[in-house]
Order: sequence, then C-alpha cells, then structure tokens
Amino acid sequence: MSGFSLSDLGAFAREEFGRSDLGDARLDDRLLKMVEKLAADPGMSIPKAMGDWGQAKAAYRFFDNDDVTREKILDPHYGATADRLLEHASVLVIQDSGYLNYTHRPGTEGLGNIGTKGQKNQLRGVLIHSSLAISASVSQTRFSKRMLVSTPWMRTVRVRDS
Repeated sequence: MSGFSLSDLGAFAREEFGRSDLGDARLDDRLLKMVEKLAADPGMSIPKAMGDWGQAKAAYRFFDNDDVTREKILDPHYGATADRLLEHASVLVIQDSGYLNYTHRPGTEGLGNIGTKGQKNQLRGVLIHSSLAISASVSQTRFSKRMLVSTPWMRTVRVRDS
C-alpha cells in the first residue's frame, strides 16, 4: 500500500475498489468499508477486523449475496492495478502457485483435492496461482506492489474404490 498511510486506508479502498459495480450502491459502500477495515490488518479474521458482531454479520451477508462474486469484487482492483502499470516502462510479473489447506475444516463446501496423488490421506483445499506486479525501475520507489491476478481452482474430487 505504498503511497497511503495507515491513517488513510479509506483513500486506499477508494483507489482500489471505488469503481466497483455490484448492482446496488449499498453493496458498493459495504465493500469500501470492509476493504478499509481488512486493509488495516490483513491477517485478522473478519469478526476481529470488523470490530463488532453486527459489522461482522454484515460482512458475511455481503459475501453470501448472490449478486456479489469474486470477479465483481476484484475487477476494480485489477483495473486500478492495470492503470498503474501503464505508468512504468518495465514491469516484472512474479508468479507462484500454492495450496490453501482446509482439510481440518471437513464441513467446508466447494473444496478439491490438493497434494500428491499417492498420499495416504488426501488433503482438501484450493490450489491458487497468483501474479504480483512490481516496477522494474529502481527509481520507482513509490510504486506499490499489487496483486495482478489471483486465480483459485479446485481439482475434481475422486473417490477411490476400497
């Protein structure tokens, strides 16, 4: 979040997600409020980041809304990132893949198999591929690193015969 102080997370939220169009101005406003709170400490859980149970419940309702999709949430951020990339002569795009392991959460829906095929106990989770854009110019010290793309996918669950 280079260029933004922790005291101005609202400006960060507006720059990254101000172009959101979730089909309802109230949803767009909720997104900005949530981004501001979550950006203050990205590792914090939703209930702790939101500050109280009412705000946490509002966040969960937001994510449960059929009009709110991953793509609609991230498109404005990707657009803002692309606009910033145009300001630089050279940009490095660093990519990596990893697993989000949710085996310890057996009730979670929509997960796929992760890990290796020969594993004794099949792990469950999400495979995620991320691309991070960084200016190649050493003189661009204020260019902030931003997630360019983050693509999750779930492998098909295969049930083995005993």
